[in-house]
Order: sequence, then structure tokens, then C-alpha cells
Amino acid sequence: MLRENLNSIHPLDFGNLTFGHSGIVFVAKALCLSSRYLSTVDCIGHDIVQDTERLAHYLMNEPRLYLFGGFVKHLLAPRVHPEFSDIDLISLTTDTMRILEDQFAYTFKDVSPSATSYPRYYLGKSTLAGKVIQFILMRSAADAMKFIASAQYDADRVGYSAGRFEFNETVGEQAIRNAISTKQVNLVSGTRDLSLFSINRPLVEQRHKLKLLRKGFTINA
Repeated sequence: MLRENLNSIHPLDFGNLTFGHSGIVFVAKALCLSSRYLSTVDCIGHDIVQDTERLAHYLMNEPRLYLFGGFVKHLLAPRVHPEFSDIDLISLTTDTMRILEDQFAYTFKDVSPSATSYPRYYLGKSTLAGKVIQFILMRSAADAMKFIASAQYDADRVGYSAGRFEFNETVGEQAIRNAISTKQVNLVSGTRDLSLFSINRPLVEQRHKLKLLRKGFTINA
């Protein structure tokens, strides 16, 4: 697998990073086929996938989008979280979905629990960008921040929109930054507003817990 920048938007010191994948070879960006990298796909062969930098630039500067999850952890602590598996985002309009379709070759599938449920959930896959997008459609910025602020763990209570981080005031910026940079995650006590979550939220949160543990997080109840 040829990789120039691990899909990071930050410059990284490769000497300080370690990898479990013995097949990764770092090369100059000029050899990555104009911001594309060559990915080895099991049982298929090789596939050329577009670098995430241009996509990240759009998502980070679009005021109608709110990023959260692993992408935001990468923004806050790139040396601790040099990679992210997929992109979690909340959009206030379907216009952003059209832009992702037209400019980044995404196709979106409605995966909402029911035909009338709110918010609406979509799964986006691209033939170019290489990252799956978990797309949530909401009506207002207030709903977007309420959704993020109701996460079970302190490390997940931060969003990013139009060039700035939005930290949950209940937990506090310092505590959230510390949880992300140390991988010491705390279960937030007290009552949570679950009104914007789907009925499958308990299962979603259980899967999320397992993902955190696999990534080396310590979870403090």
C-alpha cells in the first residue's frame, strides 16, 4: 500500500509513528498519482483511491456541516489519532449531499429507522474519496449540537464546523481535549437528552464502545 499522508490534513513526523501493517511504504506525494494512493484490496488486487485532503477541506469549511467522531479526534490530536476510519457528519441541508455526489462521487442510501423518523440517516460511499460518510440530516444547528452534546462519553462531546471546534459546556473543553489526547474516556454521568437518537441507539453505543476498545482507549465508567 503506497501512502503519502495517511489521509491526514496535518503534516506528520513518520518517525514517531508505528504501524501494524507491514505493507505500508511511504513515498513522495508526487508519486501518489496526483493526490491518489494505491490500495491493496484483499481478493481483488489494487485500487486507486483519491486522497482525502480535498474532501476534508470542503467538509471543514462548509458552515452547514457539523463534523464529529473520529475525524474530529484526528483534528484535535493528529499524533495520537493519525487515521480515521469513516466520517461522521450532520448536515442542515440536502444541498451538501448533492455537492458530495457531484464533486466527490458519493452515492447515498437512506438508512433511517422508518419513513417518518427524524433525524434522517444516510450512508454515503464513494468510488473516489475512499471514506464512508455517516450522514445525518437535521433541521437546525441547535439540534446538531444537542445530538453531539448527548454522547455517552466525554471524548465524543465535541463537534467541528466552519473552522472552529464546538465543545460541550457541561463536560468542558479541557476535559474533552484530555480524554482525546490520552485515550482515557469517561462515561458522562447524569441524564442525557436522547430525543434525537434512533431507537437503535443502545446497539449503536455498544458497537461504539467496542470500537474504542479496539483502538486502544481506556473507558472509565
